[in-house]
Parts: sequence; structure tokens; C-alpha cells
Amino acid sequence: MKGTHAPHRPAPPGRRVPLAEAAEYSHLSVRTLRRYGVAGRLTLYRAGVKLLLVDLDELDRIIRPVPAARDAS
Repeated sequence: MKGTHAPHRPAPPGRRVPLAEAAEYSHLSVRTLRRYGVAGRLTLYRAGVKLLLVDLDELDRIIRPVPAARDAS
């Protein structure tokens, strides 16, 4: 039908935590997490005037393992 839109449904909350807690969890600095947010690598959520939150599930997805060195023999 033309002109009808589905109601907006917010994404489920996931595991959103303050920046300081996300920094401790990931071993990254708060400053780095803020930079990731500004660059679009990580979604930052505002809760109130000052509080910024990060979804730990999203943070887990951007942290990836480093491949092991190949055997030289």
C-alpha cells in the first residue's frame, strides 16, 4: 500500500556500557573508542547530556585476531 510505513522499532539494547567500562573491557583507551565513534567504526550511544555508551557486542565484532606467523621451515 502506498503511503503506509511500518512503525520504527529501536534495535535491541545489546550490552551497552559506558565508555570507561568498554575501554577496560577492550584494553583500548577511552580516547581511541571516541575516535572509532567519530570515524564511524563504532556506534556511540548518548544517554543523557554527558554519558556515552558502547555496545560490547559491536566492539567484539571490530576486534579481530591477528593471524599467527607461518612456520619458516
